[in-house]
Amino acid sequence: MVALQNSLCIKALDEQTFREFRVLTNLIVPGGAEDSFFEAAKKNPRLSAIARFNNRAVGYISCELRNDDQVLYIVDIGVLPSYRGHGIGGALMHHAITDIAENLQTVEALCLHVYDDQVDLIRLFERFDFTDFPEGQHEDDPENYLVFVRRANKRVDLVEPPPRKRQKTEPIEITIEKVTEDTVAGQTSLQRRQPPCGGPRE
Repeated sequence: MVALQNSLCIKALDEQTFREFRVLTNLIVPGGAEDSFFEAAKKNPRLSAIARFNNRAVGYISCELRNDDQVLYIVDIGVLPSYRGHGIGGALMHHAITDIAENLQTVEALCLHVYDDQVDLIRLFERFDFTDFPEGQHEDDPENYLVFVRRANKRVDLVEPPPRKRQKTEPIEITIEKVTEDTVAGQTSLQRRQPPCGGPRE
């Protein structure tokens, strides 16, 4: 359950929030994020956001469009360690689903990668109806590198958890970009040294 509080707000990137986004990301990501990560976020600021708690930037989410703009890929999500456990990770996920994906007419699904031992992150994603998608994995992916997918048009309720019962829908074809050593290194949130945002503990 995501408990949004009056002191928590999510803001899309702009000139001011981008500076906060850069500082925040480098605080959370071990070794700091690569320049290409920030360049991509600056190029499409509507696909990223920061979370402010008591008027302080404490978390972020960054996405990009893939597969001819049909898939919103969640590149990274992060929350400062001292602010985890307050529903901030859930609020950022909710923003990605309802304020980003649902406002993009071409987007049919959301997708992300996670390691199988990042239990807190997997629980967070499953709360928002993401499901493991083995068909999206490539033969040369790391064995414990999982793909999770969610249809874009499912309603998310902030008070009640996402419904367990799923209606029959037409299958959509999703292809996942091939993962190489370079792309894995670029996904700073997925480094085994520390899970993305340290794994928000909701």
